[in-house]
Amino acid sequence: MGRKVVCRIQKLSSRKQIKGHLRHGMRDDQPDNANPDRAHLNRKVGGTAEEVIARLDARLEQVDQRDAQAVELVEMVITAAADAFGKGKVKAQSFLSDALKFARERFGSENVIAAAAHYDEIAPHVHIYIVPAHHVEAHTRKRSVFAGKDPVTGKQKRETREFEVPAKTILSASHFFGSPKKLSQLQTDVWEAVGKPHGLDRGLKRSRATHTALKEFYGAIAQPVTPMPEPPQIGLSGRLNPQSLLDEYKAAMQEWARPVIAKAKIHDLAKRDANRGEYWQQKATEQEAELKGLNALLLQYQEDQQQANEWAEWADAQLDERAALIEQLQAENERLQAELKLHAPPDLDDTGSEMGM
Repeated sequence: MGRKVVCRIQKLSSRKQIKGHLRHGMRDDQPDNANPDRAHLNRKVGGTAEEVIARLDARLEQVDQRDAQAVELVEMVITAAADAFGKGKVKAQSFLSDALKFARERFGSENVIAAAAHYDEIAPHVHIYIVPAHHVEAHTRKRSVFAGKDPVTGKQKRETREFEVPAKTILSASHFFGSPKKLSQLQTDVWEAVGKPHGLDRGLKRSRATHTALKEFYGAIAQPVTPMPEPPQIGLSGRLNPQSLLDEYKAAMQEWARPVIAKAKIHDLAKRDANRGEYWQQKATEQEAELKGLNALLLQYQEDQQQANEWAEWADAQLDERAALIEQLQAENERLQAELKLHAPPDLDDTGSEMGM
């Protein structure tokens, strides 16, 4: 399976959120995961975050209609996996330029108020900032209205009339991104215009893949690795309810593995990008020693997981055997009771006639 083009949409619903995303995208703030030795390769259109906000306000002044809770800005990020780029592969500069061209044609150049191409992170990508405004041409609209009273019945009459609706600009994110169908079509269009010409595949339709926030990812990395949970002791309750015991152990192992997996992932990403500079080489070296121990722990985790599954299967087998034994004993009891009734002596009446008395 080939590498896929990635398109992520985020609606920025507050000025605080807008400012934070713009400061990251326009590099007013230097993120922790960016390589400062490659910052000079970045390209942007729109200036600083404050300058982009000024352009946003200017565009919003041209809007004729908006809801009180309308989304003012949408951030679109287009990229691909890091190993899709490089010599003989996707040309990053051409790919990101095509992404920006697509956005301007799709949403209108007047609505694309800023863009920033980043080459200082793991994979080259472009942030595109879009004001979700669209223009509606002047048209007529039919409406049913009261037209006086009927001279015979005296009741109100209604008739359909046409009214002129002037041209206007409406701020509406739902017009572009308001349904799963529209978002799926957007993914297809991005692939057709940006991914396909560069040999990339479209992502799976209706995929439940999610984007992990940087804050959550770095939080997992910073979390210390604790001793691995001990396998549970299987007592009577565990044998009677092995699935519950297994679920508890799985949950404990997953929580323990979060920082292990995150550290392994950042190590893998660092090694994959090591040829880009000494910065990532140093990161990989720092993680190497720790990962040797983590790999051993992961293997132990897999073995314990297998053992837990075997315990659960053993407990199920024991329960099945006991259930079969109970059924066998019940059947034997019923057979013995039937034989006793068959060979029991006849009942005596009060006169003792059965004995000839």
